[in-house]
Amino acid sequence: MATVDEVERVVAAASIEVVVGRAVGERVVAASTRNAFDVDERVGAVARRLRTCQRKIDGQW
Repeated sequence: MATVDEVERVVAAASIEVVVGRAVGERVVAASTRNAFDVDERVGAVARRLRTCQRKIDGQW
């Protein structure tokens, strides 16, 4: 049978894993959000350049 100390150590370790897991998860989400925002900005910039090129081709520039 486990002693109180052993149970407390297991609970403390589990709590640390949950806290660390949440912190890592939040960082991953933040990084993903930041990367998605960067990708959106890049796609938007490329789309603007393509529209500008299309206007030049169409003689509307």
